[in-house]
Amino acid sequence: MLTRPPGDRVGWRTVGIGAVVVVLVFGLVLAGLSVLGEQRIGESTTSTYEYRVGISADGTLEDATFYVPVPVEGNSSRLGEEFVRTVEYSRYTPPVRGYDGDPAPVNFTYAVVSTAEGPMLSITADRIAVETVYYRNVEQGDTGYYERISPEEYDPGNPEMGVQNDGSFEFTVTLGANETIDTATPIGDEPLFPTRYNRTEVDCFGRSTETNHCYEYDGRVYADYDTDDDTVVSVSAEVSGRNEWFAGGWRGNEYREWSRVQFAGPQSGWQVTDGELEVGRGVYRD
Repeated sequence: MLTRPPGDRVGWRTVGIGAVVVVLVFGLVLAGLSVLGEQRIGESTTSTYEYRVGISADGTLEDATFYVPVPVEGNSSRLGEEFVRTVEYSRYTPPVRGYDGDPAPVNFTYAVVSTAEGPMLSITADRIAVETVYYRNVEQGDTGYYERISPEEYDPGNPEMGVQNDGSFEFTVTLGANETIDTATPIGDEPLFPTRYNRTEVDCFGRSTETNHCYEYDGRVYADYDTDDDTVVSVSAEVSGRNEWFAGGWRGNEYREWSRVQFAGPQSGWQVTDGELEVGRGVYRD
């Protein structure tokens, strides 16, 4: 068109054919980019399981044994076995001046055991020493810090004073999956806790979708230890499976299950936990 001599007639048939060719080529390029994008999304997708256990006490425990829910698939527990092999705990230490932020380690032992309530993870320790730390807030210019005080100095009515302890422990293991995790319908196919009583479907805090569903149920935890009558202990277990990929930003979907309980004083027996299960949360590709 731009190079035709003056006076030549426009070849509209040729122009039409050229336009069709351009459209076809453009469509093929877009299709190729789309396929390449899907391939890259597939290559960048990561699928991961995580199993997390928490034990928290505001007083020292003697001869402690806990059986907490362990995720199972069929008759095995990959996450439980990985926990026994590799787990290391993290411990909360109060950020208070005058407190030794490196308490003596606790000699925990771990095993996956069979119980009347199904497979459980056993966590035991001869002694879990817990130190209570009283402190006051000290202002220093534009900053401040916590300074340790004696129990006698502590005034619970003084908002500038507080109390913390170093009895919170968290144990976490992760495992990569070789294929996409079924986060929308994990029951029967993915690692979940085996013991559930009175399971009921509930609202997912207003965000229930075609894939997103939530459940509540009663679970079980075993606890056996000696302690003071006013010692409060919390035990929790959580398992999750998540798929993530990058497509103009990080996206993903997941399922997550929790089991929690709190009790006071010495214990020796099974306890009923509050259990929750959420499936199909997040973004799903067609």
